[in-house]
Amino acid sequence: MLAAYAAAFAERSQRIVLNRIMPSVESFSRTGRGCPPGGALLLGAGLRACWQFALYLLCFALLALVFEGLDSQRRGPLLRTINWPMMYVAAMLGAVLSLRVRKAYGVLLASLCLAAVTLMLEYSL
Repeated sequence: MLAAYAAAFAERSQRIVLNRIMPSVESFSRTGRGCPPGGALLLGAGLRACWQFALYLLCFALLALVFEGLDSQRRGPLLRTINWPMMYVAAMLGAVLSLRVRKAYGVLLASLCLAAVTLMLEYSL
């Protein structure tokens, strides 16, 4: 969920940066001097690719650290039970997060908390 907020923040920041280029693009359209529209498009696509790649690497590294930490605490057998249906559920979480609706975030957070409490109760008994 934090990655969704980080991506939304990065996208907003990118829009602010690209809005600064618009006068130069307008100038190019009128006088032929300034930033051509193709250059602005290339810059926008390049910025987006860079920050999305960096966010992906950060999330991947955090997940690797979490799994390594769980594995070092002898919770490995629990991790080995992950199968394809569980992966599909995780992918559906991304679809819910892409809605960017506060109620969807609330329902998702409540569901994850309920699932975590259920798992903790199940494995502590």
